[in-house]
Amino acid sequence: MGVTLTIAKQHCRVYHDDEDDLILRYIIAANTWLVRYCGDNYDVYAPELEQAQLLLVGYFYENRGIGDEVPPAVKVLAGPFRLPTVR
Repeated sequence: MGVTLTIAKQHCRVYHDDEDDLILRYIIAANTWLVRYCGDNYDVYAPELEQAQLLLVGYFYENRGIGDEVPPAVKVLAGPFRLPTVR
């Protein structure tokens, strides 16, 4: 399923259309982050992954690229779907 623009705007409490393109970019960036974090398991639909994506969108929107660590809740929600890595 994934996060829609409408849901992302509600989450970020954005009530205008001026930043739609920006928020869409954050949706894509959050999706990309989760694909890299979870690997192929991100293809599975799970409400936890959708919520993690929504939290990332909100984080990106609020911080506008400033910040060095994603919210811990994102990793808590997405962690169970993460594929083991070989080191």
